[in-house]
Amino acid sequence: MAEGGKVISDVGTDHGLLPIYFAQNFQAAKIFAADLRQGPINVAKENAKAQGVYSRINFFCCDGLDFPDASLSDTVIISGMGGETIAGILQRAKWTVNCERLILGPQTKYDELCIWLFKNGYMLKDANVICEDGRLYLLLLIGALDSKEPKLLFAEDYIIKKESLACENWIKDRIKRTNKAIFGANKAKDNERSAKLTELLDRLLKY
Repeated sequence: MAEGGKVISDVGTDHGLLPIYFAQNFQAAKIFAADLRQGPINVAKENAKAQGVYSRINFFCCDGLDFPDASLSDTVIISGMGGETIAGILQRAKWTVNCERLILGPQTKYDELCIWLFKNGYMLKDANVICEDGRLYLLLLIGALDSKEPKLLFAEDYIIKKESLACENWIKDRIKRTNKAIFGANKAKDNERSAKLTELLDRLLKY
């Protein structure tokens, strides 16, 4: 999804594996790697040095996109955190609404993030699921709203079109987890939560 990016920012970079990959395989003019904690940044720097690409990457210990020249990015990757946290990062960096592409990897609150993006001028252009070490990860490709393109709101609207076992398993897993959550809500007599989850389940079962 990040191919062709000229200025790439990786937020929540952890050990810097993505920026290192970009430095080794892409011709990006600038690569930014940001993380909230200094520990992962230090590890990322050492990893970049070991791979001989340290000079190609700019490292920042900061919150989200709160680093110099972040707004130069045409490609922004934010992963490894919840949907609400991702929305908060984008809310503080309003320039991202005009960014060429955002690649988002929410670990929770998928639907809430998709709805927030749509309401705030972003457009879901594609979605996919990857399997890594036996775990499934959702990836969203986001761009600016385009009146000429069909507006599909939820990740599953794209995932269902993929001929991929990971995508198939993603939807099955969401249905399973939603059923379990409904059972818990009913047991707790939380009627409001149960109703919302049932609505979600009805939508998932249509895919």
